Amino acid sequence: MIAASQMIFYRRAGLVLPIDDKYITPFLTSTKPGKLIGSVEIKIIKELAVSTIDAMQTDLNTKNFNNYTKSENIERVYGLELLAIEDALAFLLYHEGCHAGRINAIKQLLSSN
Repeated sequence: MIAASQMIFYRRAGLVLPIDDKYITPFLTSTKPGKLIGSVEIKIIKELAVSTIDAMQTDLNTKNFNNYTKSENIERVYGLELLAIEDALAFLLYHEGCHAGRINAIKQLLSSN
């Protein structure tokens, strides 16, 4: 969730990513888990999940995303053209919903065995 929002909002607007790259790069498209994540790191990631939403709201209010540029990758993969930050917000909800659906399906599969 954190990596997608940072890339979709900040990178596409040409802004410096406000969080450390170690919480983004391992979770990008076409990556897979390389190691177990410890409890300290999980706590940090949970805190970032909340704090980044607050930061994005502030950046939306101050119009920091006005230089938003479309993503060729999202257009190619999903067939959607994101031309403004409002499009990115709607897409992020869709994107996270897809992940939530997969997680729930895996949980059901595991609990039925």
